[in-house]
Amino acid sequence: MDTQNYLTQFLEALTLKGPLDQIDALANACIETGGCYSAGKQGGEITLHGITGNGLSEEEACRSWILAAQRRAEIMQDLREASAIIRRCNGRSEADLTNACKFTLQHSTNATDRNVAAFLLAQTTQAVAA
Repeated sequence: MDTQNYLTQFLEALTLKGPLDQIDALANACIETGGCYSAGKQGGEITLHGITGNGLSEEEACRSWILAAQRRAEIMQDLREASAIIRRCNGRSEADLTNACKFTLQHSTNATDRNVAAFLLAQTTQAVAA
């Protein structure tokens, strides 16, 4: 499953819903995928797809989860773009390649992507120093 596309589609569907329907959708998704949904007088917490949202109420926890998921989706898209720059580094400016490598090292959990980014960043730094 393409996590980024799934997350983006889920977020788009959530934005079309009202607050109560968003709560229901998140609760159902937690049940279906093994996430965690807890709500009570002490507040709420939603953990779904590795993203957590907390709040003093269910509504606040829902809003918090949606904001965190939107940030995650943006980072995933930026990582995809950085990966494309790194894979096709020929013809790219040194600044673009350097920024893509730094972004990948900061945000990626993929060991191969991080290793390639570190190698290319080191090569770029050595070329500038020479």
